[in-house]
Amino acid sequence: MNRTETLALLDMLAPADEIDPSATVATHQQMMACTMCGLAGEVPPEHFPQVPGLWDRPCPRCTNRAVWVTQLRQRT
Repeated sequence: MNRTETLALLDMLAPADEIDPSATVATHQQMMACTMCGLAGEVPPEHFPQVPGLWDRPCPRCTNRAVWVTQLRQRT
């Protein structure tokens, strides 16, 4: 089993919380990281908010489907 398949299985086992409909890029942040190449940062505004877990797109750097997205959290 490769890493992408493993992440997909983890994603199916871990139920995602509902996304707060009032969340905006100004009030909340959400992080993402590729487990293959290490590319990391905030979810881009054009893709915010994302369902936590495995991102539905390939990594922009390495093109593997191994990007994990965190839960939303309020900006401090």
